[in-house]
Amino acid sequence: MTYPILDYRGNYTSVTATVAFRVLTADFGDGYTESSLVGSAGGTRTWALTYSALHMRPFGAGASSFVSQSRAEYVSKFYCDRMAAGNEPFILLCPRENKRFLVAFVDTTLTFALVSNLLATTGVNLKQVRVSGVTTGSDGSIP
Repeated sequence: MTYPILDYRGNYTSVTATVAFRVLTADFGDGYTESSLVGSAGGTRTWALTYSALHMRPFGAGASSFVSQSRAEYVSKFYCDRMAAGNEPFILLCPRENKRFLVAFVDTTLTFALVSNLLATTGVNLKQVRVSGVTTGSDGSIP
């Protein structure tokens, strides 16, 4: 299966990347514990992308003449298309690691705040997903 890619168009201004590990720990008292990793040895990643200045018009500042969709329209359509397909996974190029990960949206709502009639702000939370049959590296990245 081919997965869509969330294009970076220089439009998210903040990225928070997190990696979490699933560990079961038994506490036997007096400082004695046993732990075991029960998830992926590469952990599971999440991202929060903040878009603080999305142009509402296709030909906003910095746009070239071949752009037919505003940045706000792109983010909204990409989100709505994925959710209409049952939160279909897509590819994110992690800006921190410069690796590709298969991700899905965490939230089922997308809100835009209008800064002016030309600019909007929004944010999305993403979670790493794994799909049977998709080859990944030890960290969960995809080739």
